Amino acid sequence: MKNFKFFHSLIILFVVASTTLLVTSCSKDEEPSCGATFENEVQAIMVNTCAYAGCHSGPTASPYVPATAKDYTTYDGMMESVESGKFELRALEQQNMPPVTFVPPGKPVSLTPDEISTIQCWLDSGHPER
Repeated sequence: MKNFKFFHSLIILFVVASTTLLVTSCSKDEEPSCGATFENEVQAIMVNTCAYAGCHSGPTASPYVPATAKDYTTYDGMMESVESGKFELRALEQQNMPPVTFVPPGKPVSLTPDEISTIQCWLDSGHPER
């Protein structure tokens, strides 16, 4: 009878441990998501803070802006900078974008904490377009 109780306890312990391991490993594999997309949140931030004449505005971009970063008005226009990490480095880590000396009157000279948070979450979620 003692062997049966011991065996029964081992089975219960195994089931509990397996279930716990399964539940915790599944939750760690999921991508973080805040629901931010380029179309719904990030594009408006880019247009307001980055994509104005003389900066990352496509056809009216400055000749000093690298070709891979000339158009932040579109998802495709941002992707090379995003995927290389240059966008995150300049806009979120160094926070030296937009450069104050080039900002037109009436445009923000920095990203707000909410904009930074939204962009960071968008990047962490795999930078979805829609």
